[in-house]
Amino acid sequence: RTLLSLPNDTAPLCRLLQSPFKKIPHMDYLLKLFPGLPLQDCDPDYQAVAICATVSLFGGNSEAPPLSTFAAGYCANTGVLYRVLSSLLTELGASKDECDEM
Repeated sequence: RTLLSLPNDTAPLCRLLQSPFKKIPHMDYLLKLFPGLPLQDCDPDYQAVAICATVSLFGGNSEAPPLSTFAAGYCANTGVLYRVLSSLLTELGASKDECDEM
């Protein structure tokens, strides 16, 4: 957003899944909501609309500094990946059974 001078109340990219954004419609709302989320970036509502990322390979002030964390092995929560992918596929017409088979 900052690089492109985009306002916080518009999507920077097209939204494939519309329903999560009914609960959290824009960045300003997410920023106000975030401190009160008990699981913070592990909260399912947060994970449905946001992406956590490290912006530097050499920065050490993040939750998971790449040079130390990835050298020891790091994995994503497969439950989150399944939930997001399953939501996308069902939005595109797949059944729950078809998602479970994948």
